[in-house]
Amino acid sequence: MLVLKQIAGEYKCLNPSLAVYLVAARNLLTEFREATWEYIPREENFAANELAQVASGIQIPGDCVQRIIKIGRKSLPSILTRGMEIEVNSALITKDNWREPIMTYLQYPTLPSEKRVRIMATNYLMWNEDLVQKSKDEVLLRCLGKIEYMKVMGETHKGICGAHQGGRKMCWLIRRYSYFWPTMMKDCINYSKGCEACQRHGPIQQAPLVPMNPVVKPWLFKGWAMDLIGKIYPASSQQHCFIIVATDYFTKWVEAKPIKTTTSQQIITFIEEQIIQRFGIPESIRTDRGSSFISSSNCFNLPLIMLKLMDRQNQVTRWLSISSERCWRRIQSSGMRSYQRLCGHTELQKEKRLA
Repeated sequence: MLVLKQIAGEYKCLNPSLAVYLVAARNLLTEFREATWEYIPREENFAANELAQVASGIQIPGDCVQRIIKIGRKSLPSILTRGMEIEVNSALITKDNWREPIMTYLQYPTLPSEKRVRIMATNYLMWNEDLVQKSKDEVLLRCLGKIEYMKVMGETHKGICGAHQGGRKMCWLIRRYSYFWPTMMKDCINYSKGCEACQRHGPIQQAPLVPMNPVVKPWLFKGWAMDLIGKIYPASSQQHCFIIVATDYFTKWVEAKPIKTTTSQQIITFIEEQIIQRFGIPESIRTDRGSSFISSSNCFNLPLIMLKLMDRQNQVTRWLSISSERCWRRIQSSGMRSYQRLCGHTELQKEKRLA
């Protein structure tokens, strides 16, 4: 189609190698009074397509001017016409089945097998060429493959006796029907969540039709959100490849510090120096529960640090309350009025000074 459009002048020929053939084709057309072009698809133009494929796949040396290629056609009849006997065997194509390794080991225990399969096979046995599991209550459960347990879940959930139960109830019913596969609970929950009828006719979520508003802390530096950035490549001149960041919920104040490793000690040091010593003891610090934030050392050391600092703060608060109480008692015992306590002299002394 592209070649026909180029010959007709509708498209431009931008390829220099094709421009030579375009000029030759147009010169050839000038020798005819009338000429028509018709596009033939590749499937119908079999001979030309095969010749083009053969020509494009053969390399001709530079010193060779021309090369003759012989194309022959097979004249022998088909196999059935020649009377040859054919034996056709059917092959069963199976997908990944979790039962196959266990069944192979139980049927042929002398063959080499993995240790994991040998341990799993202790809970299974073969019964009438089917794999069954020995449950804890001494009930034999028939093991199912993917195609089979999808049918069982469909009949249990929305079949004749199905009541569109939830995932856990459906898993319990299937075990009562003496069926088993390793991922029963997960598959049943996903199946019940994906049921269209349950989504259409299920209970409506009792939530107000208002946009959700973020909940912030009522005071400054009482709640922080902390996270790690990295690994950053390339690292800095001091080999810092991570950044630990903490953001205050109320003021959106950001504290950041470059670090080399994400150990628990680095996290504890950052909390002590950048948050507690500068802004006081926070009420909460929220993280994404990464391995560096929920390590055993953090879970043990941070509460102790918070308790010690709270004890110190309580001691300071207690001392301030005691000192203020003593000052108030002294003021009351001396008979000083409010104006004198604030300005250092009485109103009468002020009038005398002005006079």
